[in-house]
Formats: sequence, structure tokens, C-alpha cells
Amino acid sequence: KRMQKDHPFISSTGKRINANKLPREGSYVGLVEWLESERGNGRDYLEEYDNNVEAMCSDMLFKKKIGWYKIDASNLRRTMNRKGFQK
Repeated sequence: KRMQKDHPFISSTGKRINANKLPREGSYVGLVEWLESERGNGRDYLEEYDNNVEAMCSDMLFKKKIGWYKIDASNLRRTMNRKGFQK
């Protein structure tokens, strides 16, 4: 029950539930693509953090939302720059 509460995107067997096409952990290209698609659907997560990538990556609620334990802000920022993600 605690796992379901703390990690809603992980099933009781420990496998990931990917209902929202969430990127797999460590795939920063997938994370940037997901952020872009969410922005297109009217949910701009980066804007919620005042375009502060470091704050977004360190927020536990955001990590739970995508099902990652650790997000490296420098890797995400680098991937965003390569993919041309507009802040």
C-alpha cells in the first residue's frame, strides 16, 4: 500500500505502469520529449518551476510523477539544448 501511495506509476510487482507514456529512468531524450508533449497538452511543468531546471529536478513530487529516483539537472539541461527545447 505504501508503494502505491509513494510511487503511483509502479505496480505491486515492481514493474512500471506507463499510462502516460512516461520516459524510462535515465532516458533524458525521452524526458525532454515527454516534457514537450505535456507542454503541448497544456501542462508546462518547467513553467511551474519558473523555468528553473535545477528546482524541477530536485523536487520530490516531480520525481514521483515521472517515476524516477534521481534526475541530473545538467544532463537534462544539456539534452534540452541539443533538442532545441524552448524554456
